Amino acid sequence: MVSGARAVSRCDELGVAPYSDAPDMLFRAYLTPGFAAAQRAIAEWMHEAGMRTRIDAACNLIGRYEERGPTRRR
Repeated sequence: MVSGARAVSRCDELGVAPYSDAPDMLFRAYLTPGFAAAQRAIAEWMHEAGMRTRIDAACNLIGRYEERGPTRRR
């Protein structure tokens, strides 16, 4: 799938249950079940892209590509 189409598809997916806490609209407040479900889905997409993920103290999902090879800083 082309990246733009995939991005739109994923946005559409995140706009409905279980990623929304309201049945008739998109509503996802901080630390609600919809928030947690969206973070799990996005973390999985990040892992599929080769990223490492973590959740910080404020519950932000952070993804990054780790350096590999002899140029990696310690």
